[in-house]
Amino acid sequence: MENTDMGHKKALEFCEVLDSYKIPYLYNIRHKEIKGCDESALIYQRYAYLLENFINCRHVVLREKNGERRIFLLVVAANQGNIDLQQLRVILDSKKLMFLEPDVLGEVLKTGPGNVSLFHLIYDKDNTVQTIIDQELIGDVPLVFHPLYNGNSVFLNMTAILQFLDIIGHSYEFMNIPRKKEDNSRKLLNY
Repeated sequence: MENTDMGHKKALEFCEVLDSYKIPYLYNIRHKEIKGCDESALIYQRYAYLLENFINCRHVVLREKNGERRIFLLVVAANQGNIDLQQLRVILDSKKLMFLEPDVLGEVLKTGPGNVSLFHLIYDKDNTVQTIIDQELIGDVPLVFHPLYNGNSVFLNMTAILQFLDIIGHSYEFMNIPRKKEDNSRKLLNY
């Protein structure tokens, strides 16, 4: 886990990078470190007075071993249910998708689990990570991302995200990301 003061400094420096690229964002909010989307939803409730509507984004980094070649995928989707990796595997015509190991995540995107953000693609100079963005995120509703540190959150729109990806020369594609259907048959009922 990153030192809190160093993490906030890193986030502010990254926001200066966004400013230098003339990428507009609405807010940069400092908060406690967040280790997952469910926790962030609770944090963001406190800031509902700033924006009537926004989308909390989930980032999943996967790998596919395809012969000797390793393929890395960053999937960015709204935090509305779990991504159905089996269906995604079928859509991508992949044999097997797995979560990227923490050491490889650190090597490729210079971060660890619980701190992944689309902004970490700035470290992927060779464009080795294929980026898939959920079509559901297209629109004018502000999106929430961590600016390289999970103790800050930046609110910005899809146009700004695409501007960032274009400036760093990173490719991306839009796709309808499949969601797991909730299985209520296994839930215990409490009376």
